[in-house]
Amino acid sequence: MDQPDKDVVYHRGVLGRIVQECGYTPHAANEAMAIIFAETAPEGFSGISLSWGAGQVNVALAVNTVEGLSFSIARSGDWIDGGAAKAVGSTAARMCAIKEAGVDLLKPVGREQEALAFYYRAAIEHALDQIAVRFHQIRGQFLLPRPIPMVVSGGTSLAGGFMDLFSQVFESKRKRFPVEISGIRQAKEPLNAVAHGLLVQAMQEHEED
Repeated sequence: MDQPDKDVVYHRGVLGRIVQECGYTPHAANEAMAIIFAETAPEGFSGISLSWGAGQVNVALAVNTVEGLSFSIARSGDWIDGGAAKAVGSTAARMCAIKEAGVDLLKPVGREQEALAFYYRAAIEHALDQIAVRFHQIRGQFLLPRPIPMVVSGGTSLAGGFMDLFSQVFESKRKRFPVEISGIRQAKEPLNAVAHGLLVQAMQEHEED
């Protein structure tokens, strides 16, 4: 995570206790890996996933269901809203409302939408740069036998023009990107992909047992 002082140990423990009290055995799962399970079956459950939530972007890289890399980035929806708000003397709440009312990130109208577009671009650039840095750290430990897809999901990715902007930013970095990408696509249901993936993962683990 790009803010290593933050973790989810306490929250994971509390949620695990609640699940146990309901009579079940909890198994922690990675949100971004769930997107791999939900969206990359045609590629043998191989790919890079980015789950753009409000507080952070969760990232995973996997080949044939084997997780090779996972981490979180603390620049997502809230960071975009707060940064854009400061830039134009507004509030994060107003920026969020403007975003949810409908904005085209490639054709922003007015200073507020333009600020949002600038911060969206900065967040995407940072996410791709972090993936490159983290992959370089494990490059000698993890073999990628073929190009893999990149799948984008999460509520923050629903802004108008997000996928076009994401693809545009990626293409500007493709030559220096350390992973060969076969294509970029959005999850079929960006708000439900994690739940779908967790179900697929649970079903596979049950079959293996």
